[in-house]
Formats: sequence, structure tokens, C-alpha cells
Amino acid sequence: GFNMGFLVANLDLWRENGFEKIALEFLKTRGKDLFYPEQCLINMVFLERILELPIHYNCYSDSFKEHYPKNIIMLHFIQYKPWRSVSSLNGRLICYEAEASFWLANLFCTPFKNDFFKERL
Repeated sequence: GFNMGFLVANLDLWRENGFEKIALEFLKTRGKDLFYPEQCLINMVFLERILELPIHYNCYSDSFKEHYPKNIIMLHFIQYKPWRSVSSLNGRLICYEAEASFWLANLFCTPFKNDFFKERL
């Protein structure tokens, strides 16, 4: 199985095979038994149709510096959420955790940086 940290779906194939109907029916009958509903659903419904991507598409944040390649594409923050450690005081950014500075430096390289800062400054 896999987790839902990074998901790429072939929506044409999804629609052609009626996966939406299959998934909804699965949730009706088994949804209450699922610990992580969306993750378990995808793992069970698409069991034979999963293409596993290389690890740099879903690196876990808790140990990425020691265990993962330099070419990380998606960093999956499983426990610690660095955006919760960034705030502002008198218009200046404050990072409460050292790890947040790494995340913040990468945020500056994205087109989403202004949206993030609008909410905090």
C-alpha cells in the first residue's frame, strides 16, 4: 500500500472504469471500518492499478536530511507542520522552530508565497 502524501491520478481512466461509483459503494459498505478512510479506500479499490513513484516524490519530513536524495520533489510533513510555526510580529516574520526556516525558504520559491503571507502579515 501507500499513503496519500502525494497522489497522481489518471482521471480519464478513473472515469472510464467507473471508479467513482466503486469507491462510493465501498465507502457505504466498509467506510466505518477504515482507520484512514481516503488512504484505505484508494489502497483497496485501486490495489492492482497502482504505479509506485520513486521515493523523491513523497519524502517523509522527519528524516529527510539523513535518508533521502537531494532531488526531493515532494516533502511529506507527517507529524510536524512547519507552517504552524511561522507568524509575524510588527510585520516581521518569526519562525518558532528551526525546521520551519527550511520550509519557509522553499515557500519563497513557489507561486503560493503571497497567499501564505497575506494571512499572516
